[in-house]
Amino acid sequence: MALRAPKEHVLEQKGELTSPVLVRSGVLAWLLGGASIITLFFNSRIQDPFNSPKFWILLIVAGYLIGHLFGTYGRVPTDAKPTLRFLIGILTGFTTSLLIASVLTDVPYVAFFGEYQRKNGFLTYAGFVVVLYAAARYLRVSLMWRVYTFAIICGLISAVYGLFQINGVDFIDWNNNYNPIITTVGNPNFAAAVMAMFGTVVFCAIFDRNVLPVFRFLAVIVFGALVYTIDQSNARQGLLSIGLGVGFFLCVALLSWRKWIAIVWSAFFTSLVILGGLGMAQMGPLQPIFYKYTLAVRGFYWRAGWEMFRDNPLFGVGIDRYGAYFKQYREVQYSLNYGFDITSSNAHNVPIQLFATGGIFVGGTYLLLLLFVAWRGFEGIRRNTGNARLVVAAVFAAWLAYQAQSIVSIDNIGLAVWGWLLGGAVVGLSLPENVQVFARNRDQRFISPINLKQAIVSSVLVLSLLVLSTVLYRGERAMFDQRARFDPQTPESRPTFKAYADATLKVPLLEMKYAVMTGINLVSNGYVEEGMRVLKQELEKDPRSLDVLLVIADFSEQLRQYPEAIDYRLKIEALDPWNGKNYLQMARLYRTVGDVEKTRGALEKLFSFASMTPEGETAKKEFADLLKG
Repeated sequence: MALRAPKEHVLEQKGELTSPVLVRSGVLAWLLGGASIITLFFNSRIQDPFNSPKFWILLIVAGYLIGHLFGTYGRVPTDAKPTLRFLIGILTGFTTSLLIASVLTDVPYVAFFGEYQRKNGFLTYAGFVVVLYAAARYLRVSLMWRVYTFAIICGLISAVYGLFQINGVDFIDWNNNYNPIITTVGNPNFAAAVMAMFGTVVFCAIFDRNVLPVFRFLAVIVFGALVYTIDQSNARQGLLSIGLGVGFFLCVALLSWRKWIAIVWSAFFTSLVILGGLGMAQMGPLQPIFYKYTLAVRGFYWRAGWEMFRDNPLFGVGIDRYGAYFKQYREVQYSLNYGFDITSSNAHNVPIQLFATGGIFVGGTYLLLLLFVAWRGFEGIRRNTGNARLVVAAVFAAWLAYQAQSIVSIDNIGLAVWGWLLGGAVVGLSLPENVQVFARNRDQRFISPINLKQAIVSSVLVLSLLVLSTVLYRGERAMFDQRARFDPQTPESRPTFKAYADATLKVPLLEMKYAVMTGINLVSNGYVEEGMRVLKQELEKDPRSLDVLLVIADFSEQLRQYPEAIDYRLKIEALDPWNGKNYLQMARLYRTVGDVEKTRGALEKLFSFASMTPEGETAKKEFADLLKG
């Protein structure tokens, strides 16, 4: 499917143009098609079916784009150089700061590859940076039809798959405790957010005069399907995001039609945004509509992230290491409200996450990037007129929709790749029409000459990253196969499981979480010595891993190694000071070894904040004699 690009695009932008940059159509296919595949692809036959494959595809797409950018280095039209140079400066500052923070992170694997089931490490953000700059270099108003095409395709697939899921018709039996609409990103909130971005772009395509009527009609249908599916997902952030994007676009569109109507609508829309923000903060008349209890939970995440930044202002706690520090920084009320075991691996606010984990330089350059994109968006709207202005407003509105949800969500790769791409597109559309695309036709195999530098760099990077992705895939597949053969209740399956567990541990660059899971499985299946050795090795790599500390402490107690168990419990206390379960277990251990004074001390800590919890009530019964004395 393709939307019509006009044979002669009438430039509506003010200012003189310079000689255009010649761009092979393949780079746009890699950019837009690659982003689409990242969002839509998943693999249900590996341990992490969503984030890992999207991460690998992002690396490969970025590798190709780097080669193309390198091959066309220096061929930037004069009128675009100041803007693109400033953008390069911001992106260089962000990437350099992120690299320094990654090198200083206590666990390098997490810093570069990202946390388990998040993958928001240095390599991911480096890929996002490449995508953004490529979009800024090569996307212009005359090429917007390509963006519409991919948005309609992705939006249609997401909406249809979501509708199948809500009706219980899914070709995969997901282990899902959420709303069934997870589409291809694994979570209803992410699904609603990505559909909101597509929905905003699709809605704007309806008003683009350069789009064929048949596709404008299709856009109406897809937009309706997306809104309905978002509503069925019960993810309010999706409706708010698409409402913000569509509302902003209408402010610009109405300005070209009736100025007084645009002023009235803009005033109404601005008031609605303000009241909506107050409603989310549990204030104002729109509170019942906009407030959701999960916002209160996110408040705990945000405050914890802010405290991490305050204590580590220069380089943060470490790239994608929020989860390793959350329980140390969480407020006591969080553990009382939601349980001692519940944690979070992300601040659920992209700027706070970057400040908390990367420090002032990472967070500061990211905010500067957002301000720069916003400035270019308004500049593009100001400089253009007519249909071109609507095209710029469309991309800017979709980018705003992404930013709106990023305040309460995370940089999920399938979602964020479009947020970064649209940010680059906003910059590109604000520049003069100085890009000319060469493509295949019936008379020649390819019109544009082959750029040898681009071919060499792209080939080397793509092949290298493909090898890396293959190695990472081996770990994902090995853990999936091992888990399928884990059955402690069937003794005859133990040798087979052991073989798969050993094979998992031999995979290079194995996800650290999988080594921990393998160690736990080994102990649970009777291979205590081997499993404990694996767990202790992983603890040496990440001394802050509460998962490993808790497991080793529990197993040490079962093996009657009480002094070691106490030592691990003390380490847990330092990293998780508001864990009532840990204090109760410490009291039991101290009583077992006959240390009455320390037993009382553990109970005092428990009762100081959790006396009314089930753990507190249990302690009152178990230690009644001691408490009376």
